[in-house]
Amino acid sequence: MSESFQELVACLDSAPLARLLNIKLEEISRGYARASLGGLAGVQRWDGIVHGGAIMSLADQAFAGA
Repeated sequence: MSESFQELVACLDSAPLARLLNIKLEEISRGYARASLGGLAGVQRWDGIVHGGAIMSLADQAFAGA
């Protein structure tokens, strides 16, 4: 794993919103990223569905890693 790759992962994992939502980059490579959203209890709507803003934040973090 290259130093610049490790720096990218560290930068993305330390983003304030990523930390708040417990978003973790599980795997990244050129053009691909897999991320997870942990601790869903704090980001669910009244009906138990995960809030759309949390899903979009997860997608945004994955896009940044890809």
